[in-house]
Parts: sequence; structure tokens; C-alpha cells
Amino acid sequence: MASKTPDFRREPIKACVAAVRSYFEEREWLLCIVCAIGVAAGVLVLVWFLAFSGLNEPVQFIYDSF
Repeated sequence: MASKTPDFRREPIKACVAAVRSYFEEREWLLCIVCAIGVAAGVLVLVWFLAFSGLNEPVQFIYDSF
């Protein structure tokens, strides 16, 4: 009888995905923490980019042409 989990030698990516999925299915609280950290990191990267890139400033050369 064939097992439902993929063989790591033949399908390494599917096996890793299945292992991570089964790990987080047993620990939903940890998945919530990991997702919250990911969202917070994304917001921090966005704020950092907008603060230091200068792209959030008004575009004066467009306003000067009118």
C-alpha cells in the first residue's frame, strides 16, 4: 500500500511542504505567531522603504510645468 506522504528522494519539495504543513496543523498558535511576525516585517519594510526612498514626496517637476 502506498503512503500518502511524498517520497523525499523523488519529490523533495512536496515532501518538505507536507512536513511543514503537518507541523503547523498540530500547532495552530505557532502559525498565528509566524504570520503575525511576517505581517509586521512586511509593514516595517514598507515604512522603511517609504521613509528612505524619497518616493513619498510630492513630484515638484510635474507641478512646475503647469
